[in-house]
Amino acid sequence: MRRIALVPLLAFAPLVVLTACMEVSTTGVRAPPPTGALEITTSTVGVNIDKDGYTCVMDFSSADPMRVNETAILTGLSVGDHSVVLAGVAENCRLSGSNPRLVKIIADRTAQITFSITCE
Repeated sequence: MRRIALVPLLAFAPLVVLTACMEVSTTGVRAPPPTGALEITTSTVGVNIDKDGYTCVMDFSSADPMRVNETAILTGLSVGDHSVVLAGVAENCRLSGSNPRLVKIIADRTAQITFSITCE
């Protein structure tokens, strides 16, 4: 009867168990949602320009101050339609176009909005 030496085989057993335990499962890991950016420009002309600037409000929640002639870029925005309002326009100034404005954010892209204001 031939005997098989178990000692050499047992030496590899921890390696096999360790390798099996090192498998990484990716089924529970979620990628972050896609995002895009928005470039907002305010362009103000005329006399008696509103010196304290404006407030840009996105989706009726987050508000950011904007100077009378400025370009700002908002990043990390969720993909989809968003509402953008330019608030704080002085009474002697007129904003051309609609307010609020609807903008579509596309993944890995930068959408653009320009608010043109004329002051008298």
